[in-house]
Amino acid sequence: MDAGITLPFYIAAGALVLGAALAARALEREPVRGGGGSWWAHARERHALTLLRQAPLRMLFGVHFAYACGVAAFYEFFPLWLVDVGRYGTRDIAFVNMGMCALMTCAALFAGRASRHEPRRRAAAQAALAALAILAVGFGSLGIGLVAIVLFGLPHAYYNATIRGWAADQFAAYGQGAVMGLLSTTFCLANIVMALAGGALSVIDTRIVLVVGGLLAITAALALRRWSGQAVTAPANAASAAAEERR
Repeated sequence: MDAGITLPFYIAAGALVLGAALAARALEREPVRGGGGSWWAHARERHALTLLRQAPLRMLFGVHFAYACGVAAFYEFFPLWLVDVGRYGTRDIAFVNMGMCALMTCAALFAGRASRHEPRRRAAAQAALAALAILAVGFGSLGIGLVAIVLFGLPHAYYNATIRGWAADQFAAYGQGAVMGLLSTTFCLANIVMALAGGALSVIDTRIVLVVGGLLAITAALALRRWSGQAVTAPANAASAAAEERR
């Protein structure tokens, strides 16, 4: 910050360029499947949202979208809450964010391990704990909110590991890249929706955005809990998945 407020953005851009270069070097180049056609035509016809033709993946999209909206509301507006409630400056917000990310990173080292509990039931409990942290910020004082912001990193890390690991195992026939792409696209859409909705609500009170986010995360937790009692059928291999999609 002493070198200028734009420097962190240049560093972030440099890190992304480096990541792109390393990925281009490391990933093996493969021909586009399915014969001819332009790159744009394949992207248009085979994007991640085509998976929503399958009922189980529509359900996954719905519950993850609700949870992602809650997380987006939290991520995008807890810094504004710190400004409104605690009169925090840029450095203070950065330190709070660092504490949350540090706990999230440490939790990710242990998250996703095998468990005897059904994954969707575990994800439901983790989403509920994340929702409680978001609501604690929305309803709590500055002290309670600071603790809740940092602790949010714990259930969120476990939720991400649980739901992504389960989706990778359950829907492998549809393509691991496609399923992970669907989850990432869902989070991007949630960020757009909550930025628009939250921008309007924050004119009234930033806490309203956080409360709405917490309620959306609770909705996702309840939906996951109900869904955990139902069997999910997926094609055993990619060929049958493609045949089902054509039908």
